Amino acid sequence: MQSIKNAVVGMVSSRWFAWPLLVAPLLILVHQKSGLAPQAWTDVSEQRFLGNTALGLFLFVLCLTPLKVLFPRSRLVGALNHHRRAIGVSSFLYACSHIPFFFIGEAAGEEVLREIANYPYLLAGLGAFSIVSVMASTSTDWAIHLLRYRWWKRLHRFAYAAAGLLFLHRSYGPQGTWDETLLLFSPLLTLESLRVLKQLQHRISLLEQPRPAWEGWRTLRVARREQETADVSSFYLVPVDGKRLGRFEPGQFLTFRLDVPEQERPVTRCYSLSDAWHRDHYRVSIKRVPPPASAPDAPPGISSNFFHDHVREGRELEVRAPSGRFVLDPRHVRRDIVLIAAGIGVTPILAMLNAVAPRHLHRQIWVFYGARSGRDHVQKETMNFHDRQHANVHLRVCYSDPEPTDQLGRDYHFAGRVNVDLLRSHLGRHQRYDFFYCGPSPMMEDLTTGLGQWGVPAERLHYETFGPSSVKSVGAAATTESHQIRFDGVDEDFEWSGDYSSLLELGESNGLDLPSGCRVGNCGTCMLKLEEGEVGYSVEPSFPVPEGSCLMCIGVPKTDVTIVAPGQSSRNHRTLTARKPG
Repeated sequence: MQSIKNAVVGMVSSRWFAWPLLVAPLLILVHQKSGLAPQAWTDVSEQRFLGNTALGLFLFVLCLTPLKVLFPRSRLVGALNHHRRAIGVSSFLYACSHIPFFFIGEAAGEEVLREIANYPYLLAGLGAFSIVSVMASTSTDWAIHLLRYRWWKRLHRFAYAAAGLLFLHRSYGPQGTWDETLLLFSPLLTLESLRVLKQLQHRISLLEQPRPAWEGWRTLRVARREQETADVSSFYLVPVDGKRLGRFEPGQFLTFRLDVPEQERPVTRCYSLSDAWHRDHYRVSIKRVPPPASAPDAPPGISSNFFHDHVREGRELEVRAPSGRFVLDPRHVRRDIVLIAAGIGVTPILAMLNAVAPRHLHRQIWVFYGARSGRDHVQKETMNFHDRQHANVHLRVCYSDPEPTDQLGRDYHFAGRVNVDLLRSHLGRHQRYDFFYCGPSPMMEDLTTGLGQWGVPAERLHYETFGPSSVKSVGAAATTESHQIRFDGVDEDFEWSGDYSSLLELGESNGLDLPSGCRVGNCGTCMLKLEEGEVGYSVEPSFPVPEGSCLMCIGVPKTDVTIVAPGQSSRNHRTLTARKPG
């Protein structure tokens, strides 16, 4: 069955697929007038046959829009969509033939022309033909470039007005009936109704879902594991309790508490969700982190290697609900979008792309991705699918060190790295875009600096770095001086003596269940209210911390401090000296 499906998709994907569909009506017309056709065929006039053909092709083109929304991952729908403009122009050409045949073939043609205002069906048909003429004349790449995609898309939405006029034209025509016309339009009406219902259901589900999706830790099981590249694996997680998984915003991450062998205590790490939300599973894609190139004898990444070496299908893991502030909310897309990633930084970008591409067909979405070579290209087929499926998605891939088997133009578009010069050469004016980017430190610093110099306002730059090396150090804020640490809502006070790297580590080591996420000052998940005292940071936070708040994961006390623990009220306190184990 799969081989048959692949064969059908391959046939439809062929550039010649549309030609038989377009030429067939002409062959039928010739056969009809040759005297060899059945009597039922010969009873149909040329003008009516050409008109029905034009209308059928036009309605087929309109049906592709709801089909893309209802089946966003269908390869067959994507292949048919490639022939959309060709079929639309052919519909226009058949309509051009229908009009002269009408006036030539009808006995009252001259009278109809003189009293055209007295024939509502004819006025409706000419109005629809005028709209389709404009659409056909702008169905070229040159027209899209000239009008800009946003205005071109708005212009072509008048196709629905043309469809309404054609409904009236056929219903009120000399040989038309309401029942027959309604039957002809029923597939389009059904598909559009289903599209509206699906979009309404999606909006309601967004409003219904509380945040966070759950409190504390929850057990998820690895249902499937897929090898993406030599050093990247994707893990599909399902709930053990059978309850529905909470919705998340594209770009957020999961926090894992891992029992890693030979580690004194659980290891907490965050990994970005690499796919759009699904009711039954989450997906994270994790790269195996080797020892640093500058220190080959150093140990490799603890958590990433644990996932690759020990986490198999059926393994149960403790996970916090999705969190993080680096998000692209599909409900509030106001501008065209630029998604930029390099290496494993593509994981949150993939979630964004999978979420917005099927829902925002009217927005331009540019995707710039950098990898070392085709061997390191994560989710290559997914990116190519969106590029083929959606006319508004534009993929540009850069390989910094392509393999001999990597073909320029087929596997990648540019040799080198993603940079601002590449963006400027493709995007034109930056005022219409929001930028979302994630990757290693050098790329992040170059993009942030270059986009700022280009004039992109800071509020339209959305980014996430990964790892402590991605944030700028602000010096050793830790102190060995003793300070009293009070958590408002906890019965015990703790003494800071410099044995811990952060306030978060101090709290977790003493049994407090504090919110946390990236643990390097990026996401803001661990932010708590600072009621009294002063806190410094071991590294520079990725965003301005509001006055009266502190980031626990990188915060260290400068004085005695009182911190408000979430969901608790003040209690009496006693002092307990906290020491780092071992």
